[in-house]
Amino acid sequence: MLDISVYAKYLRLDLCVVCSGSVVGFNVNASATTTDLAKSLRVDILSFNVIYHLVHRLKESIIKLLPKVKDYNIQGKYFP
Repeated sequence: MLDISVYAKYLRLDLCVVCSGSVVGFNVNASATTTDLAKSLRVDILSFNVIYHLVHRLKESIIKLLPKVKDYNIQGKYFP
């Protein structure tokens, strides 16, 4: 597995803070330094080893961002 700390200089944790985002990794580990920095900034680091789990988590997160759809049940007849 790769160590995510190698890419830490490319991670924009400040953008995660501003956007209330998270760092998502697949088949990588975060070093203690990176984890401590993320904790101090209150940024979640999500690491997955199974691609299905990553896709499932992203799907759940995206669904939470979507606006709620109101379902209307219109009764009656329409005469053009």
